[in-house]
Amino acid sequence: MANIAFNKDKAPKDEAQKSLMEHISDNWTGPFWVNFFSGDNGLGIQAVLEVEDTSENLSADFRSKFPPAWMGWRLIVLKVPFGYIEYLKNI
Repeated sequence: MANIAFNKDKAPKDEAQKSLMEHISDNWTGPFWVNFFSGDNGLGIQAVLEVEDTSENLSADFRSKFPPAWMGWRLIVLKVPFGYIEYLKNI
């Protein structure tokens, strides 16, 4: 069933990444990063957000601003602890 939902034309990666980064910067004040990933259901785009407590839910208002697909790409919002993004960039 997931293949049906995300089996649509996808925007070029650079366009989707730039658009999602702009969208996040308009709605998020903390550190973030946008990248692409590959999983069991194929390729997707993910918004990586640094948060104080990864076990806390993001607000319903914030979550409503992120649809399951972004410009044709399956979208995942990933919460990570502070410092995680800088660590990833340095490995």
